[in-house]
Amino acid sequence: MQCRQRATGFTLIEVLVAVIVLSIGLLGVAGMQIVSLRGNLSAASRTQASYLADDIIDRMRSNYTAARGPDGSGLPSLQYRVAMGATVPTAATDPTAIADVAAWAAELKTLPSGQGQIQINDFIRNGVDCQIPGGDVESGARGGSL
Repeated sequence: MQCRQRATGFTLIEVLVAVIVLSIGLLGVAGMQIVSLRGNLSAASRTQASYLADDIIDRMRSNYTAARGPDGSGLPSLQYRVAMGATVPTAATDPTAIADVAAWAAELKTLPSGQGQIQINDFIRNGVDCQIPGGDVESGARGGSL
């Protein structure tokens, strides 16, 4: 009497189906990795922009006389005012203000947009608005007071 043994193992079709399922899963993981890296880069740029905005506002606080007007009026001074995309002003009377704005503008070059602006907020006493556009959909803006 002859006994038939059952075949064990995997067929070639089963192996191919397993490889296809695995490759689809790995493609999904690779796509999520790309989205994650893009989000991390965007968050890093926004964090750096926020840091730079705080930095120039702190520099203005430390040079209060130049920032608030050397004439003693307490009105906002133009020495720290910088328009978007403008060059660093050299006509300011205070060399510290020129150095502060020049150092800030040099640090802005590390960001994707590479530019920013400082405006005196006329609606808030001692108010300063610092805007640094982001490299993505969101843009960084920071306000402070002197």
